[in-house]
Amino acid sequence: MKMENGIYKGQFYDVIIINSPTIYADWIAKYDDYEGYIFLSKHAAKSNILSLTCHSTGIVQTNSTNQIQQVSTPHPYLQKSYIRSLWNNRNNFQKFKITLEATHHGLHHFISLLYS
Repeated sequence: MKMENGIYKGQFYDVIIINSPTIYADWIAKYDDYEGYIFLSKHAAKSNILSLTCHSTGIVQTNSTNQIQQVSTPHPYLQKSYIRSLWNNRNNFQKFKITLEATHHGLHHFISLLYS
């Protein structure tokens, strides 16, 4: 891959390395020439169970005075393909649980986002 302005350019996808927590990477929206984004990140679970998972991002909160809905555009085909690929190769990930997560936390732009 060739580096241009901090972005590794590939034939079918580009890569940006983010050194801060990705849930605060709102600045990524300035790269608006993409159809969507995939964030590869390490998640920690209180249960200490190793897992390979993915989810779309967004926040839906309701309280007595208002309702907040900020949900990114989901990408179900990509999510299905990712989970299916993991499942088909599960023998390579025997220590990991393969699962889907519910939509939660930001980033919550109008663009397609997938955390895995």
